[in-house]
Amino acid sequence: MPQPFDTAKHDRFLRLVAEHQAALHNFTRSMLPNRGEASEVLQDVMVVLWQKFDAAEDFKKWAFGVARLETLKFLQSRARDRHVFDDELANRLADDMVSLEQRHLSQREAPANVDGSKTNSCGLLTENLSGVQKLGFY
Repeated sequence: MPQPFDTAKHDRFLRLVAEHQAALHNFTRSMLPNRGEASEVLQDVMVVLWQKFDAAEDFKKWAFGVARLETLKFLQSRARDRHVFDDELANRLADDMVSLEQRHLSQREAPANVDGSKTNSCGLLTENLSGVQKLGFY
């Protein structure tokens, strides 16, 4: 037979989650550089917290322990995926993308070269010869 809904327990849980949710999110985010993954793990944390809420005496300490374990579990499952880059490579790729984006923005605003050609963000020299676009590496 299903148990009746405990409104007082629900209210107590919501109050504690509201009080600590930002800190739990920041904690999870500190262990996972990807914001989407951190949000996904935080959802799993909330499910575990709700399912085992009766066992908690010190909610904050317990909630952070659950967040830590759920994050580690997520990292272990992600590490088994052969198609995932390690963190160092992912960070290097992200840094490269930022510098490419900055170069792209600065070159979009750059005036044309003396001969009328422009250099695009990929390092290609483009020329307009009788209406046909010609690309060449410089």
